Amino acid sequence: MSRKTAETLKRQWDMLRIIPQEPRSMTASQIHDALVQRDHSDLDKRTVERDLKSLLEKFDLYVDKTEKPFLWSWRKDANFQYKPKLSDSQGIALLLAQAHLRTLLPPQVQRDLQPWFQMAHRELSSGAWRDGHQRTAVIPSAMLLKAPVLDDDVLHDVHDALGKRRQLTATYRSKGAREGRRSVLHPLGLIVRGQIHYLACTFNGYEDVRQLALHRLSQTEVGTSMSTVPEGFDFERYAIESGRYESEGQVELVARFRSAAAEHLRETPLAEDQTLRELSEPGTVELTATVTLDQPLRWWLRGFGSECLQRRLMRSFGAAAGPGVLRTPSAAPSHAHPATIPPQTQPAHPAQTDAGPAVTCTAQRARTPSRAPSRKLACTAIP
Repeated sequence: MSRKTAETLKRQWDMLRIIPQEPRSMTASQIHDALVQRDHSDLDKRTVERDLKSLLEKFDLYVDKTEKPFLWSWRKDANFQYKPKLSDSQGIALLLAQAHLRTLLPPQVQRDLQPWFQMAHRELSSGAWRDGHQRTAVIPSAMLLKAPVLDDDVLHDVHDALGKRRQLTATYRSKGAREGRRSVLHPLGLIVRGQIHYLACTFNGYEDVRQLALHRLSQTEVGTSMSTVPEGFDFERYAIESGRYESEGQVELVARFRSAAAEHLRETPLAEDQTLRELSEPGTVELTATVTLDQPLRWWLRGFGSECLQRRLMRSFGAAAGPGVLRTPSAAPSHAHPATIPPQTQPAHPAQTDAGPAVTCTAQRARTPSRAPSRKLACTAIP
């Protein structure tokens, strides 16, 4: 193969990868600019136009000539047969991903992924897994809400602004507000929390980072000015910290469950140091694990109802030494201020109520010769 032929092959291959699928499209100039960014520096627009005409005859491309400049795209039903064949494992993984993401991703994003899911269906249709959709299922473990509807243009502009590091002008309607406000934004990154997509950004003239729900954005325009990143800003660290629920630190959780309810914890432990101990009372086990004391822990425990022999685990204790004192974990000095559990979730005295079996919560201090006081939560049912 000559050098010229190899360069043409690579250029046209990159071109096929750049061209979007309907309803998205690109002009020849946009395709040319994208190719230049992929190291095709000595490329003129006329060569791109000739390549496009040649590729149109061989691939499922579509050119919209209703207006100038012409718009190029892959057809919605394009068959990507020139891509490497998927293995059965890859095809099954894609179909499981499709089922799992159906309730998590907005319809627009799912639509953009359809070519890959359709390819998986085609690859599996001629083999042993041709009825794979009838033999695989994704069952949610919690109540799921439908993803909000996103505007196609908004999603495209947000991605475009992030990719090009450009400012974004948009109208944002705050939660509960009837009218939106027009602002210039400096995009920093995308955060997905459940079914909601957020744009982490700063408002023009301010440095505090805000999170804007994409489904409340409208009338977006990608600007020509570069966006500004606050000094010292680390998006990965910010995303991790902002995604956490307010935590009261690490605690040692001791909880009693009915054996059947806790069986899955043997296979999917709550923590690395988890232990499950059979108790003398028939059908009861005691779990011990180091966990983070936060809202997800409370929700998880409450989700067991009466199967977890606790319904009022969280109880507020005074700062005096003795049962109930919660102190900071490991390295904290012994004089550290005790971190107490919010009082609204546990009555002052455990008692039987209509809500279910009551629980005593003995939050204790456990000392070892080499460690500062650790925090311990023990909960047992009162019959």
